[in-house]
Amino acid sequence: MFRFFGFVSLVGDLLIMTVFLWQFLAMVEAARELFDYESSKRVFGVVLIGAVPNFYLTFTLVNQLFRVVSE
Repeated sequence: MFRFFGFVSLVGDLLIMTVFLWQFLAMVEAARELFDYESSKRVFGVVLIGAVPNFYLTFTLVNQLFRVVSE
């Protein structure tokens, strides 16, 4: 829901980055509980594999889509 307000010019990028960090930390905690890992490095690595495509899609493809629509 917060990503919807990412189009606001002044705080949009900051809001999207904050939501991304919030999601990343939630994924780390969920993976830690799901896989029962005790090593933080392992959990971080597993979540990072999924977070990189998410980051790419959010900041590259979606931003390009909004630029095309606004022109």
